[in-house]
Amino acid sequence: MHLSPERGADGRVHPVDERAVAEAVGFAAASGRRLRVRGAGHAPPGTAAGDGDGDLVLSLDRMRDLHVVDAEERLVRAQAGIHLGRDPSAPASEGSLASSLLHRLAAEQRWTLGSTGGITHQTLGGFLATASAGGSLQHSLLDHVVEVRLIDGRGEPQVFSGGDGVRGLPAVLPSLGLLGVITEVTLRCESLFTIAGQEAIVDLAGAELDLEGPDDGERLSLAAFLTRAEYARIEWWPQRGAERLIVWQAQRTDVQPGFRPTRYEEFTRYPVLGEALFSMLFVIFGNLGDPRRARDLLRRNADHVSGALDRLADAGRLTPRRRRLVRLLPRLLRAVGDGAPLWALLAPALRGALPWVVPAALDRVLPLDEHKPGMRRGEPQSFRDWSWQGLPMDNQASDVLLGCRFTELWVPLGRAAELLRIVRAYFAAPSAARESYHRTGLFAYELYGAPSATGWLHPGHSNTEDEWRGGALRLDVYWFADNAEDPLERFFPQFWELLREQGIPFRLHWGKEIPASSPSDRRWVDLLAARYPRWQEFLALRSQLDPDGVFLTEYWRDRLGLWG
Repeated sequence: MHLSPERGADGRVHPVDERAVAEAVGFAAASGRRLRVRGAGHAPPGTAAGDGDGDLVLSLDRMRDLHVVDAEERLVRAQAGIHLGRDPSAPASEGSLASSLLHRLAAEQRWTLGSTGGITHQTLGGFLATASAGGSLQHSLLDHVVEVRLIDGRGEPQVFSGGDGVRGLPAVLPSLGLLGVITEVTLRCESLFTIAGQEAIVDLAGAELDLEGPDDGERLSLAAFLTRAEYARIEWWPQRGAERLIVWQAQRTDVQPGFRPTRYEEFTRYPVLGEALFSMLFVIFGNLGDPRRARDLLRRNADHVSGALDRLADAGRLTPRRRRLVRLLPRLLRAVGDGAPLWALLAPALRGALPWVVPAALDRVLPLDEHKPGMRRGEPQSFRDWSWQGLPMDNQASDVLLGCRFTELWVPLGRAAELLRIVRAYFAAPSAARESYHRTGLFAYELYGAPSATGWLHPGHSNTEDEWRGGALRLDVYWFADNAEDPLERFFPQFWELLREQGIPFRLHWGKEIPASSPSDRRWVDLLAARYPRWQEFLALRSQLDPDGVFLTEYWRDRLGLWG
């Protein structure tokens, strides 16, 4: 008999070891409940939620151990609840930098992993279960995975390692949380290394790469640039009158004696100011029809900025004069929030002003290199850092001020120029600037590369003979989370429909927004199933390891077509 596991104040179950995980799974199976695992909360809420209040949501925040298995082989075994880096949304005792996987590897062993995502807030288990990836065609965190251990839907341990087969790593990477609860991962690490790189902010004509063109000797094609750069991320702002690229690239360097980082700076040298002003713009234009919501969001942002400034002051990073000046920022946010009813009355005029407001804002916060003042004019930003701190370049971004929702489309790398031609033509088609902005939105898009993968349901899956064998281009579509509009109603579907209509063979990141299907409308699940040659094998393994559907929630039934 399985006893009901104790829930914490947050309503979640916090197992302390694998046995406690098995007990929770056993209870869920015996009582007809669903069970999911929540990591850092970076994925859409439905991925980790149950179907009802009685279902169980596990948090593995008490399973964060790390120990060396074989020092000569650089093998470590990490529990799945350990965060890759600092998680600002978690309590300090659980999400601190010092307790994270990458920090501990560097500090205790002078080891590291060869790739990270653009952020490292995630737990190790969550990163692997959703097929998350970094910005490189040459390196992947998957290269380091030796073994994955999980508790299946019957409460039994299962071990996955090696190549193909139902207990090989491709079967479980990713698992979507549908094969079981990942409890431990064995990793083969590498020696600590540093990176050196630069970030250029340029218009499309001034970029070293051509988004739409071939590799013709004058400029690199997008695919060639991503192949050549060891690590790269392109942030594309496609808005009419403001189009620009922020091209971040880096390469490995050996650790030099006395190495001192020169850290990358996101959102100018004054990130709190840059983020706050950007966020204010997005809150106003994203909530013109709901002034009360806009007011409340700006008051929340003012409180957040006040706290951030207090921490900077306590750390001695603000001079007395600068401290007095920046204290005006929270007051400005509250004043703008109190004026929200006026913004609502002026909504038609403000929407019409977008083609002027957005370029002006971008020129202020993210100016082209050629417009920088003084000695910095025309110069890209240069940086050097420890790899584990420098590769996650977006860790500086605030999840409060600039929280986002995403959909991430993967296409074969050879289709990169074709994809960008299609999307840019779609944005350029409307004669009216306002309609063009309706299509682009106000936020950026990211372009990354990722190597091919063997995982059965990995969006970079390749059998080594298909067009995915050279890797994938990932188009990451951003949506400001504080907008009143739900991006699943119009914004994200326009991209899914566009690529479907144009015959682009795309797949989607499982840890970001993906379309739901239903028994009466199977178009999306049928399209996705056709993109994965081993789809049915994964579903068969899921049925074997979870015969009672303990992990199969309504969210996943609607994404995988499992309604029977």
